[in-house]
Amino acid sequence: YPFKSYMIDNVEGGNGGVDMYDEEGYTSIDKYTTLTNHRAEAGNTEDRGNDVIQVASVQEVDLDIGDEETVVFALHAGKSIEELIQSADAAFERFYGHLPGENVDGFMEIRSLWPNPTRDNLQLSFDLSEKSQVFLKVHNATGDRVFEYDSNTLYAGFNLLDIDLPKLRSGFYFIHIHTLDFSESLPFQYLAR
Repeated sequence: YPFKSYMIDNVEGGNGGVDMYDEEGYTSIDKYTTLTNHRAEAGNTEDRGNDVIQVASVQEVDLDIGDEETVVFALHAGKSIEELIQSADAAFERFYGHLPGENVDGFMEIRSLWPNPTRDNLQLSFDLSEKSQVFLKVHNATGDRVFEYDSNTLYAGFNLLDIDLPKLRSGFYFIHIHTLDFSESLPFQYLAR
C-alpha cells in the first residue's frame, strides 16, 4: 500500500510542522494531519540536528465488515545508509520471500497515479527493479510543458513520489515518467479551486 511518513521536529514551535508543545498538545487534528500528510524534512537546524518523531501510516486500505488486512512496519537502525538499506532489504526478503525489485517485470512497474482527478498534488507509486533517478514532466492537452520534477536516487522496490503541482487551469494533463531505461505517459485531470 502507498504509505505516508510525517516527520515531526520534537522541539518547541515544531520548526514549520506540527507543534507537539503548544497549549493543546498532540490533538486529534494534529493526529489526522500527521497520518494523512507526508513531511520528509525534519531535524535540520543551523548548527546541529534535533530530535525527530516519525508518524507512519498506510493509505488506500478499503475494508468491508469482517475483512482483515495485514500491514507490516519494520524499525531499522544502523551506523550508515548502507547498514539501513541492508536491514530494510533483509526484512523485506523475510516478509515477501524476495529482495526489493526482484519481482518487477521490466525496469519499472507503475502502480497508481492518485488522486485522479486532483486539485493540488499527485502521488505516483511504482516499483523499480534497481536504483535509479526518476524524471517527470507534466504537459497540458496541447503538449506544452507546465511542470518538471526530478527525484533523488530511488532504490529498488516500492517507491512513492508526492508531487506538489503548481496552480494549473482545470483540464486534462499528461505526466511523462522516464528514467534511462523506461518511459511512459499517464493522463490525469486537474480541477482548479
